[in-house]
Amino acid sequence: MDFTLRLICILLCTGILSVQASTEPSSSERLTEKFLGDWHCSFAVKESGAQVSIESDDLFIRGGKLVSKGLLKAKFAPDLPEIEYAVNSTSNWKVEQGYLISTLTDVSVVNLTDPEFDNIVNPKELFPVNVSESLQILAISNSTMVLKSSAAGQEYRCKRNN
Repeated sequence: MDFTLRLICILLCTGILSVQASTEPSSSERLTEKFLGDWHCSFAVKESGAQVSIESDDLFIRGGKLVSKGLLKAKFAPDLPEIEYAVNSTSNWKVEQGYLISTLTDVSVVNLTDPEFDNIVNPKELFPVNVSESLQILAISNSTMVLKSSAAGQEYRCKRNN
């Protein structure tokens, strides 16, 4: 009988521990929680005489929605003027295996400096909808995050808006 009681106790304890272990959030779930809220982000890249920078306010919402409003500055070639665009977008987002994966679902791009330039470079083509982007999560805390673009190899740097 003593053996039976010990066996029942062991089985019950094992069951309780396995339930507790399964309710513990995964690392992706813990990272997801850190993203939630308002962030101010910046990104810049220079390549072959072209340069692009963006400053944006990004709101990561529970359930996987991202709303972004920003200003993009682009100089497509050394002999062309710098163009500024207001960019508003929504995306779906999730965290998977150390990466932030976002898929652009809607975008509005408005040329603020030279609308005639849109005849040369169509701003909508700069932001293809339904294309996913993977950003490696290099660091994230309650106040800052650093993400690395898989495509461009550059870093996004963000600070939490208060």
